[in-house]
Amino acid sequence: MGGKTGLVSSDGLTEKEFRILVESKKKSLDEIAVALGLSEAEASQLLESANRKLVTAEARGSSIMELLPKPTVFRLQKNIGAPQQGSMKVGSQILEILSKGVYSAPWNSLKELVSNAYDASATRVDIEYFPNEQKLVVKDDGLGMDYNDFDQNFTFITRSLKRTEAEHSKLHDRPLIGKIGIGVVAASELCETMRIISAKMGADTYFEALIDFARIRGIESKDKEFYEVSQFTLTNHEKKDIGEHYTRIELLNLKRTFVNILNNLVPPGETRFEPGTESFDEIVRKLCSGNYGSIRREAGPLWEFLINFANVIPIEYLENGPISIPKKTEIPEEYAVGFENALKTIDSLKERMRKYDFKVFFNYMELRKPVIFPNESYLIKYGKDFCVFPIADRIPVTDPITKKVTEIALMGYFYYQRTRIVPEELRGMVVRIRNVSIGGPDKDLWGYPYPGDKLYFPQVYGEVYVDEGLEEAMNIDRSTFKTSHHEYATIREALHAFLKEKLFHTARDMYFDRRGEKAGKMEKIRQGTRALTVAQEFGKDYTTEEVRRYTSEPVLINPANRKIFVNILSDAYQGFKKNDRFLLQDVSLALEMAFTKEKEPAKIRQEFWRILRELTQYRRS
Repeated sequence: MGGKTGLVSSDGLTEKEFRILVESKKKSLDEIAVALGLSEAEASQLLESANRKLVTAEARGSSIMELLPKPTVFRLQKNIGAPQQGSMKVGSQILEILSKGVYSAPWNSLKELVSNAYDASATRVDIEYFPNEQKLVVKDDGLGMDYNDFDQNFTFITRSLKRTEAEHSKLHDRPLIGKIGIGVVAASELCETMRIISAKMGADTYFEALIDFARIRGIESKDKEFYEVSQFTLTNHEKKDIGEHYTRIELLNLKRTFVNILNNLVPPGETRFEPGTESFDEIVRKLCSGNYGSIRREAGPLWEFLINFANVIPIEYLENGPISIPKKTEIPEEYAVGFENALKTIDSLKERMRKYDFKVFFNYMELRKPVIFPNESYLIKYGKDFCVFPIADRIPVTDPITKKVTEIALMGYFYYQRTRIVPEELRGMVVRIRNVSIGGPDKDLWGYPYPGDKLYFPQVYGEVYVDEGLEEAMNIDRSTFKTSHHEYATIREALHAFLKEKLFHTARDMYFDRRGEKAGKMEKIRQGTRALTVAQEFGKDYTTEEVRRYTSEPVLINPANRKIFVNILSDAYQGFKKNDRFLLQDVSLALEMAFTKEKEPAKIRQEFWRILRELTQYRRS
């Protein structure tokens, strides 16, 4: 083992400053002073110093994570073949969050391990499940780590040094994702033990580390600044080929809930989808064909997991995704410019993900972003059945404390169709920061505030790529946002304005256009049915005419002129809804026709019901 780690930082918080800052949220200054063996004046001075550092960090755009006290020397040595013991450390500020669990869904946990491979310039990640061993293996061909990298990037949770060196990966020029440093935490929510085997390109050793997560959920004391939340053993080995590079992560002793998902365990009576030899592309098309309202309920938790997992990681789209315009689709002139801009935006996003050259396989099946619209065969008319709205903007943001103005750069698209999107897992808005989804699709569209438009929510899907800004608004789980953060509030307002002015305005127009077309078709059918019925009962030379007279007489039959008049302004029809008025007109017409044809009450009744059935058959078709 190396020397004892010291926790100091010239620009960051000292141990006592950090402790006082955390404790000040729940204790008085005199209580803190007693606990630390300080005078109240000394405690006050340290608190002021800590707050000054926070203000300075915010002014230069740094996060509190960068202020945390950092190890100043390595604890691990190169010793070949000699196991070295150590522990993972985390600040008390985050301990309670970690002990209760950070992630709401397992695909967000596994996403963090894939993101690490992406940052390590991997081109391929293979994920394989071994059901008999209850083990999940994640292996990538990235640049790998040595024991020093492990010490720097893994042993201090919530600390990542990747973005301090560069903003893009060494290969493929990918924007680096890692900033918060919680890959280990993510794994701890899926398993009890993790084994890491990694070989760094150019190094003459590789290492194997075994991490025990048992203590992360059983902290007994809450009065220290830093906590040893899990134990690890690391052993270095000689490497025959210094050019060899990879990282293999084994999740061992998987949690029961995760095992049930991977085994696609479903409750009695529910359906479990069992694919044959189809590709992921073919499976997605089948699951999104309209036959599966909910993937979880109708295909099982494994496919819900895979669909959501594929949608949050930085991989390519399906071959024809995310928008595939049917060949016979005609683009109305008023939509032509917007349609061309939408295609350019989508092509740009597809090319971006293709250029990054990053593939992920699950049990030898390549995953792709499972987004392809429209996915119903009847959705073929652009501007009537569906529409795509591109978005690209640079939004100025003012820090309310420092008054510093920065920009949030974003691009993406929103898709709308006239019917509900199925499966329901593909409804809502996905926000991607540095190409990785922050959570999954948000069906509430970030709390969209206009209730009149919520009727259309199930018919909307959108992807917004944020290339600059918004990172400081992320919570530690990288799956949710701090809704009070000024950057989040600014972009939310901009997105809501876009949705209201562009998408939902068009959605309402499309809805009322369809209603008008439907009403016109129904009126033609109603009039045709009425004319046919009159011709069958009185002869082809009889005609029906609608008149507007403010009288109480609803229907008048004039045998001399061979005409039937339906008075649509009759008192008998007033106060009723449109469809009810049409029905009353048919009832009135059937009654008058029955009285004209028959004289005996029994026959009149019989004729009335027969004619009414003829007049209203269009309602049942």
